[in-house]
Amino acid sequence: MTIDPLAAYDALLARAAWVIGRVEIDNAADGLRLSIQARATAPGAGEAPVLHFTGVTGLEFHQEAGDLPLGLQIVDMAADGWEDLRWRVTDPEYGIASFWCAGFTVGEH
Repeated sequence: MTIDPLAAYDALLARAAWVIGRVEIDNAADGLRLSIQARATAPGAGEAPVLHFTGVTGLEFHQEAGDLPLGLQIVDMAADGWEDLRWRVTDPEYGIASFWCAGFTVGEH
């Protein structure tokens, strides 16, 4: 059974308030990969989740000082027919990140 990554992300946001803890960018043979590890702002939220994005293009990431809230807006663009790009990721409130990607998953560290 395939887990809908958008539903998993929405469930993550509903579970607790999160901040961005660590960001890793990897220029792999199959394209740019981005991992964002979050941490809860209060104890008891469970394991630290990691968002894994593959086939990343048009990456803009603005690092700020201090704790940055995890509030990415992830939109499924499959119906628009973009070749090899399915998701549009932005941060409308803080402008921390903006990019397109082919896929993403939500996992635990």
